[in-house]
Amino acid sequence: MGYPIVGDHEVLSNKAYRSCAVLNNVFSRPAARAQVAERIRAAGLAPATCVHPSVKTQRADIGAGVVVMEGARIGARAVLGDWVTVRYNAIINHDNVLDEFVFVGPGAVFCGHVQVGRNAYVGAGSVVRERLRIGVGATVGMGSVVVRDVEEGATVWGNPARPKEV
Repeated sequence: MGYPIVGDHEVLSNKAYRSCAVLNNVFSRPAARAQVAERIRAAGLAPATCVHPSVKTQRADIGAGVVVMEGARIGARAVLGDWVTVRYNAIINHDNVLDEFVFVGPGAVFCGHVQVGRNAYVGAGSVVRERLRIGVGATVGMGSVVVRDVEEGATVWGNPARPKEV
C-alpha cells in the first residue's frame, strides 16, 4: 500500500516514529497479537487500521488496529473490536460482534448475530451458524461447521464441530 516497513517491535521506542501509525501484523495467534498490541500501546503509538480497498462494508463498526484482507465482506451493523484480523474472502454477515484479538481465517463464514469472544480463533473455511456464541479463547478448526455454541477455551472441529482434546 506504499507505506515503508521500518522494522520490528524494537523500533517502537524510537522517538522518530511517534507520529506514525503502527500495523500489528501478527495475525493467526490471538495471544501473540495481544502481546504486540500491548507493546504498541505502551509505546504510546497509534494502531493502524488496515482495510483492503476491495472490502465491502455496510455500516459496520471497525475498531483500532483491525486488519481486513482482500475480498472480505463485512455486513451491516457488524462490530469488529480492536485488533481483530479478518483474512482473505471471509464473510462476516450482519449483526455479528467480534471482540478484541479475534482471528478469522480465509474463507470463513459467520452467519448473522454471531458473538465471538476475545482471543478466539476461527480457522479457514469454517462456517458458523447464526445466533451462536464462540467463547473467549476458543479455537474452531479449519473447515468446521459450527452448529452450537462453543465454550470458553474449547477446541472444536469437524462437521458438525465437536469438542476435541488437543
